[in-house]
Amino acid sequence: MTHRQPLDVDLGKFWKENERCFGRFDRNKPRTPVSLSLGEDFIKWRMGVTDHPRYYLDFDYQQQTRLACGKLTQEHIGLAMGPGINLGTTIESIFGGEVFFPPNAPPWIKPAVETIEDAKRLLPELSKIHPLTAGIMPRWLEYRERLQREYDVPCRMGGGAHGGAELAVLVCGATNFCYWAKDDPTFVKEFVTELARTMIRWNHAVRKETGNETSGRFSIANDSATLLSPDDYFQFSFPVEKMYYDEFAPAAKDTRCYHADSHMTPHLPALRELGVTDVNLGPRDDIEVIRRAMPDTVIHGQVPPMLTINGTPGEVYERCCSDIRRVGADGGLVLTTAGGICAGSWDHLRAFMAAAVDCLPYRSRRGIP
Repeated sequence: MTHRQPLDVDLGKFWKENERCFGRFDRNKPRTPVSLSLGEDFIKWRMGVTDHPRYYLDFDYQQQTRLACGKLTQEHIGLAMGPGINLGTTIESIFGGEVFFPPNAPPWIKPAVETIEDAKRLLPELSKIHPLTAGIMPRWLEYRERLQREYDVPCRMGGGAHGGAELAVLVCGATNFCYWAKDDPTFVKEFVTELARTMIRWNHAVRKETGNETSGRFSIANDSATLLSPDDYFQFSFPVEKMYYDEFAPAAKDTRCYHADSHMTPHLPALRELGVTDVNLGPRDDIEVIRRAMPDTVIHGQVPPMLTINGTPGEVYERCCSDIRRVGADGGLVLTTAGGICAGSWDHLRAFMAAAVDCLPYRSRRGIP
């Protein structure tokens, strides 16, 4: 197959049209929409950050880095990027785990408990946790206040949480969670449920604190779901996620998002039963398998993130076209990576845009086969 160089995209026209492309299962929209997830890993890579602790602990440095990267993204792919807050995946430090800032990686949390006896001692203390003063939250709230005062940028939280498996792994470690789930499943189910109740309190607290009045939308991230068999998922993770959605997105019209970087094909029936409306799953999950299992769910994917690093722009382009042709006809696809983009040339990113313009489900605007 031959194709043009995926570079000649009118950036302003593209993103203006893109705003009109997100209708759910709308077959009359202009084309497949594109969403490029350029998070902290991409920013640090693009800007050559080598002092990772400084990036997270120096508010001014983080904002200067984001603004400098934003100038580049605006110039090369037409996307704006402004000030914001990132302290890594450290919210679960409210449970008592110490946050570490390694020199060459994002922050991580030391498990709050090391033995099941530790977990049993922690269980009755969970209801006493003040979600705005524990763990990383004081620093986050300090950054938020500065973001509003110095940049006039509001920062609201309270729209998501980690799923049952990921929540347990962050608090007690992956190995402990897997062993304890087999050794004492009754306690582990109770423990994970109480962790989730605390996260529900956290969501309500930060919504109130940050003036977040958004309702009817909730997002779950659960990379560790792949550690569980389907039966164990229904026992330890499913009830927690149902509790989240029932609390924050209970209506039929509400949006229930689910992200997992890992292999989720065995758990697609559970996600469908949860009423998940939008998924962003791991690159091993075949896009047509997802569509067959979840015919009413918008798929955000399914391009492998590593293709933007190890592949060529042409290979990214071809994969994007393939995803559009395979499931794009029903209007339920948002073209993006299966997980976040951590690196890649501007040509790699423009390849997503060119594919969306060129590749319609059954025909091509520019003669691409």
